[in-house]
Amino acid sequence: MVHNLQENEALLTIKIYTIMKKITFLLVFVALFSGKALAGFGFFAPNSFTTSISSDGKTMTVDYQITYWSDLGSGNTPTNVQIDYNFGGTHTYIDLGPFSTGGNNFQNMGNFTVDLTQFPANVQQTIYVDVHVSGDSEGPHNEYLGSSNFTYSPIVTGVNVVKTSTVNNEISAIFNGSAKVELYNSAGQLIAKKEADNQYKQTVSPGLYILRINGESHKLIVR
Repeated sequence: MVHNLQENEALLTIKIYTIMKKITFLLVFVALFSGKALAGFGFFAPNSFTTSISSDGKTMTVDYQITYWSDLGSGNTPTNVQIDYNFGGTHTYIDLGPFSTGGNNFQNMGNFTVDLTQFPANVQQTIYVDVHVSGDSEGPHNEYLGSSNFTYSPIVTGVNVVKTSTVNNEISAIFNGSAKVELYNSAGQLIAKKEADNQYKQTVSPGLYILRINGESHKLIVR
């Protein structure tokens, strides 16, 4: 009887010791996790960008705003901020550097420009913008700012039409520069349209035609 009681007491002591070890482990884990949660990095919302296209249609300006916080302790704050933009292909990176607004808060505001003449005219494109923040013990930190559609639409200016002619059922025109050319028949129906550089040729049937070059009309008769 005494032997069984001592054995039960020993088992109970082992169980209590095991439970205390688990409780101690949990308390230590909670303490470490809580300390980690109080220090860290995060982006404020909303981080965003806007786009605008110049009056000549050749340049797009991208204005951005990025705000974030870092509470990782002295000497452990971000040291590098990059804007990353792409058009579904090659990435371009712009180094900004962190700018503190006081305390643990940071903000980057500014703009960059994109040369739109690198894209085909009148074809919709999409720009994608991200931000990367690094240099601290928890980085890099990445934030997707979004995307925006745009189209390079060159502004058509007047051209100097040097000559128009009709030879062998062919209408032709010679001019200086790029032009939007439209060809209409005598009933006013559009039968051909294209962007042309310096010259234009179109084979037609005999009849009366109106050739418009950047909005300037020329009456031509093909016999």
